[in-house]
Amino acid sequence: MSARMFIFLFGAAYICYQVLATDYYLGEMMVESNVTLEAQTILSALNTAKLQVEIPIQSSHLVTVLHTELVAECVIVGDESSCSCSVGYIWSNEVCYTYNCCRETTCKQNVSHITPLCIAKVQVRITGSVTLNTGTWDGTQSSKLTDGFKLLNGFENLNVTGPRSDNKVADFEATVTVKMTTQKLLNIVTDLETNLKAVLQVNTEGMVTIESPNGTVCYESEPTLKCTYEEVTSSAAWYMSRGNSRFGLNNGSVVKLHHNCASAASCVAVTLKEVTGIWSGKYKAEIKIKLKL
Repeated sequence: MSARMFIFLFGAAYICYQVLATDYYLGEMMVESNVTLEAQTILSALNTAKLQVEIPIQSSHLVTVLHTELVAECVIVGDESSCSCSVGYIWSNEVCYTYNCCRETTCKQNVSHITPLCIAKVQVRITGSVTLNTGTWDGTQSSKLTDGFKLLNGFENLNVTGPRSDNKVADFEATVTVKMTTQKLLNIVTDLETNLKAVLQVNTEGMVTIESPNGTVCYESEPTLKCTYEEVTSSAAWYMSRGNSRFGLNNGSVVKLHHNCASAASCVAVTLKEVTGIWSGKYKAEIKIKLKL
């Protein structure tokens, strides 16, 4: 028997009415050599390079490298391999969960073929509560809770506050530096509910990426708000609120919704045409995920 649950992810942006956002595109490049090369030498050469890039199903493009940064470095000698991420980067989920190389430790397995190998750290916050079905809260449950969330890539810490006055409910807050899949998080929560004989309520912050104008929006301009998520979702929509009023945004003479954005598993974007003051307010993107339990 299987059950289904929905997880809602939210992101919010504000438009204060009156600089359109500029899109920046980042690329990742892997440099291989059968001789030892200094990474700084390669970076210096690329800074002035013009590269011909072939994009599948599209034409080739001449690309000028404006900025370079060393993300990961691997040294492979025979069957021995040693890979490490640069400061500010951490192993991707594929490296962590498939090869057991997580956090900032050096990986002794040959993972150089994986893309992306290392990813930039982000701040993801997990908050929630644990309600025990039997017994009362003590240090044993706190240890089990921490051990459960330690299975997440990029786990940093977990703090338990409480328990509350009834000694059956405790609140917690955990921090990780990598976005996890909702299925991975669901599996951990399900296992914890079994081990603790409890019910967990969990909220996440930092899983959804919102792009919006970073300044005031010009009168009669066409600002675009974009909400992206790295997994396939069942539905996504934009809402606007001002004061006590809230309503959904649909295609019309002013509003244009886009559900297919490049390089994102799930995306919902909204463009406002010739925006005026009546469109100032708070905009929220709602993404719904359907999971099997």
